[in-house]
Amino acid sequence: MIKVYEAIITPEESGYSVEFPDIPGCTTQGNDLEDAYLMGYDALGLMLQEITESGDSIPAATFGNKTDGAGSIAVFAVNMDALDFTERYVTVKEASDMLGVSHVRIQALIKSGDIQSEKVGTSRLINQKSVIAYQERRQGAGRPKVLEQ
Repeated sequence: MIKVYEAIITPEESGYSVEFPDIPGCTTQGNDLEDAYLMGYDALGLMLQEITESGDSIPAATFGNKTDGAGSIAVFAVNMDALDFTERYVTVKEASDMLGVSHVRIQALIKSGDIQSEKVGTSRLINQKSVIAYQERRQGAGRPKVLEQ
């Protein structure tokens, strides 16, 4: 099932904001235009998946939306059957609890690419599978434990 919606992409001081007028609360942002498009695609897919899972009806798309002059209209298409938007995400706090490390260490792991995350709106969501994979790679790492004799 393919869902198509218009979004309003507006330049901001530090990047671009993306808003889907037909999906209440579906907004995100990107550092540049390409990032805004990718983030918009993910935000729309995640929101539609959430609406579907809650048993609510997916809002009908309207076309011909107007901007305040600063933004532009873009069209986003999401193939709900081909993509898995149900992948589990965790917060920075949840990831730090899973690994037993500080929030600062989680930020460093994101920056280094050791764990994957996405920025959705003002939140940072971390791919739980990448946290588990990192944890498995780190098994046995560090100083050897002293064995009692």
